[in-house]
Amino acid sequence: MASRKLSLVIDDAAAAVIDPYLTPGTPQREAAGLLPDASDAAILRELLVRGAAELERERMAAWYEEFAREYGDLVVELAAESTTLMNEVLAAEHGAAA
Repeated sequence: MASRKLSLVIDDAAAAVIDPYLTPGTPQREAAGLLPDASDAAILRELLVRGAAELERERMAAWYEEFAREYGDLVVELAAESTTLMNEVLAAEHGAAA
């Protein structure tokens, strides 16, 4: 996929959530495993990818729950195993810390 340049304007509430990740030495930045010398753009890209991966996990979890309601208890067990595997694959693909 080709690179895309996006323009982004965030409000104060979003900035308050993001700023700790942009500030070197903060617990959020360290816990996220972000490099101390990473650019703001690199950090924002990483946060965007991780956020999208988390939304995909939530979407898939909701789909599995609906599927389980329709098809019974056996599917609940299979869905839990599949969700675990999906989370592991997404973490590996996006380099997210386990």
